[in-house]
Amino acid sequence: MDSQSQLKSSILDLLTSGRPVHPIEMSALHIGAGVCSCISLLCLLLALGSDYWIADSGLHIGLWKYCEHELCNSLGVEGVSASFHAIRTFMFLGMISGAVSLGGLCTMNRQPSLGNISMSQITYIASFTAGLCVMIAMSIFSGGIGSTKLYGWSFGLGWASFPLYLLTGGLTYKLHKNRASTA
Repeated sequence: MDSQSQLKSSILDLLTSGRPVHPIEMSALHIGAGVCSCISLLCLLLALGSDYWIADSGLHIGLWKYCEHELCNSLGVEGVSASFHAIRTFMFLGMISGAVSLGGLCTMNRQPSLGNISMSQITYIASFTAGLCVMIAMSIFSGGIGSTKLYGWSFGLGWASFPLYLLTGGLTYKLHKNRASTA
C-alpha cells in the first residue's frame, strides 16, 4: 500500500469513528457553548433588571417597579400576587443555574470534574435547568398578562434567553459526549 492510499484510509477511519478529526473541533464546540452561555446569561440579567416587560406610551412595568411619566414606584413584596413572586423566583433560579453553567464552562479545562461528576455534565444540566426555569417564568408572565401588544424589550430578552439556554445545553451535552468517548 502506498503512502497516499494509507493516508486516505486513516482519514476515512477518523471520519467514520465518530470522534473529532482535529482537536480544534472540540475547542470550537467549547467556545460556542461558552459564547451561547454568556449571551443567554446577559439576556436574562438584562430582562431581570430592566423595567420594560410591559411598555406603553408614558408607562412601563417591570418585575420590580412600574413607572408612569418618569414617576417610578416599587412593586415591593406585599403589593404583588403570588404568580408575580413565582415569576421572580423562577427567573432567579434560572439566573443561578445560568451562572453555574457559565462558571462550569470557564473552569472545565482546568478542573474536568467535581468529585465523581464531570464538569461538562454539571454544565449541561445547569444549562437545561436554566432554560426550564426561564420558560416557566415567562409562561407564567405571558399567561397572567394574556394577549397584548404592549410587551416590551425586557420581555423579549427574557424569552430570547430560553432557546439560548437550550442551545447551550445541547452544545455542552455534545461536548460531554465527546469528552466521555475520548476518555
